[in-house]
Amino acid sequence: MLAAALGFTQLPWYHVARGRGALVAASGGFGYQRLTWLPGLSLDVLLALNIGRVKLGPEAAWGCAGVGLLVFAAAAALGFAGWRALGPNRAPAVTITEDQTLITTGVYHLVRHPVYAASVLQFVGAGLALQNWVLLAGSLACFAFWKRVADDEDRLLRRHFGQPFSDYRRQTPQLFPFAGR
Repeated sequence: MLAAALGFTQLPWYHVARGRGALVAASGGFGYQRLTWLPGLSLDVLLALNIGRVKLGPEAAWGCAGVGLLVFAAAAALGFAGWRALGPNRAPAVTITEDQTLITTGVYHLVRHPVYAASVLQFVGAGLALQNWVLLAGSLACFAFWKRVADDEDRLLRRHFGQPFSDYRRQTPQLFPFAGR
């Protein structure tokens, strides 16, 4: 039921009906951006199943858990800061509305898609904290998913904002600092 409710909010007309302004552009294609709830739900399911736990010695387990919790907490802070910085631009689907603005300050000065990066890092943090190779492998699938969404969003933003977005894109990495532009 939660998945259905979240999927409903991915429909472009949902945002227009909520006063977000007229839809200017939406990404086309398969519509995978309507599945943005899937990585979070996958993480919840994998955490509940606890499949793939690796046995480590006590010192290694505590160290791994500590690093994992730090990564997870930092990812949560990054995601919240990105979500908050968007303000009225917040939308779960990759769309542009007529009142859309280009956010380039705060955490958006570090990376263009901090919320997507946070989702990947939460998988990494949870995998380390729980010493779970399935969660760590899931972070690769999560990265591939969010990279695809970020690429689609970048194309849409370039079409809508033109040169200002191109300049921003040249200066700011897509998902992770120091990982290229």
